[in-house]
Amino acid sequence: MTPPRVVVVERGPGPDATLRSAVAGSDVAVLLPSGAQLDDEQLDRLVGAVAAPDGADVAYGDLRLRTGDQEATVVAPAWSPLRLLGEDYLRGPVACRTELLESATDEADPAAWLAVWLRLAESGARFAHVDATAEAAGDSADAAADVDTVGSQAGLDERIRIVSEQLARSGRDAVVTAATDPRFLRVRLRPPAGARASLIVPTRGGRGEAFGKQRTFVTEFVRDVAARQYRTDYEWVIVADTDGPRGYLDELQAIAGRRLRVVDYDQPFNFAEKCNLGALAATGDYVVFLNDDMGVITDDWLDALVGLAADSDVGAVGCKLRFDDGSLQHAGHVYDRNHAYHAYRAMGDDDGIGSELVVDREVSGVTGATVAQRREAWEAVGGFSEKFPNNYNDVDYCLKLRLLGLRVIQANSVELYHFETKTRVNTVRSNEGELMRRRWRHELERERYTVFRG
Repeated sequence: MTPPRVVVVERGPGPDATLRSAVAGSDVAVLLPSGAQLDDEQLDRLVGAVAAPDGADVAYGDLRLRTGDQEATVVAPAWSPLRLLGEDYLRGPVACRTELLESATDEADPAAWLAVWLRLAESGARFAHVDATAEAAGDSADAAADVDTVGSQAGLDERIRIVSEQLARSGRDAVVTAATDPRFLRVRLRPPAGARASLIVPTRGGRGEAFGKQRTFVTEFVRDVAARQYRTDYEWVIVADTDGPRGYLDELQAIAGRRLRVVDYDQPFNFAEKCNLGALAATGDYVVFLNDDMGVITDDWLDALVGLAADSDVGAVGCKLRFDDGSLQHAGHVYDRNHAYHAYRAMGDDDGIGSELVVDREVSGVTGATVAQRREAWEAVGGFSEKFPNNYNDVDYCLKLRLLGLRVIQANSVELYHFETKTRVNTVRSNEGELMRRRWRHELERERYTVFRG
């Protein structure tokens, strides 16, 4: 096999004519941030990922910044197309098949690399994160390619334009604005016209305290949702235990009216089974599984989740969940070191490492406490495995979706309250953990999307 012709060039602010001339005649172009260096071993990893017959079209690595005796590494996630809309995270070395790069730079805005990456993704190019790290002096603003360098109003307007145009080309109805941190973007994909969601809530009508007051959780949650207006039509599917007080169902009927459907459940507690029974009784195109002890923070939460779930390559969408004291309960699953846990759990109002808690992005998994999907995605994997009655049913579910090539999304721009475990003690059964690790050991070894490990 003939070795590929490789050219290594410094990546300027945008793909100008000088760069296109420099890469002409090569098979693989390796783009380095200004001032960055890549040793031969790291270079071989990047080029090898692209040069292989069945390899990626674009391979990208990480960037280590050194300042004196200190260093910091900007770690990129596995390919995350939704995150790329909110943040150009390809800040380290990038290797690309030259013919694709030339095509994308001919069509894209010559002033911005983000437009090139989006054009490549739009064309069907395959992206891969590679264990290759370039090094640069920490005082080099160009090499760091830090998000602060795009913080100007002009830069923000330009990125909004680029992302808006890409979404329009792909036929998606969306509104692009600055995120809570204006260095990043928030993309709101509108739900399809006529979308109907089934909100499936397993419950026994439990009571507990939140915000200093006693409440019947499911009743107050339904009331909270009813107080908002949505583009998405919806119904409630309440999977109600038969062995306890059921007076709360009368309250739900008074609040929800025609939207309410009740499914009786007379078996020992099995959260996965209750969700599945609710989905079988549901009539919506979208099924949204919710715990009963929830509350609304983001007014358009339902439309936002359905809008993201509508894409045919998305399997599940979750959101940011908070305890009633404002600390984080859930910001996506982390699968690492043969275990699964919540990222950033019990932390305060923090943006996370980099932009992890700011931008909507792909994650390894999301919690079953709030997960939205197209009905056909749920059906494709046979719903939740009832071998996990208490725990890890959501982990298993997300990994089954990913096995089909479907993306799992964490919508950080959407927030709900989750008053977790105030109506029952959540006991982790050792047999459930053992089953999860036996079934998914190969997927639990190393986290690919989230930098934070705690």
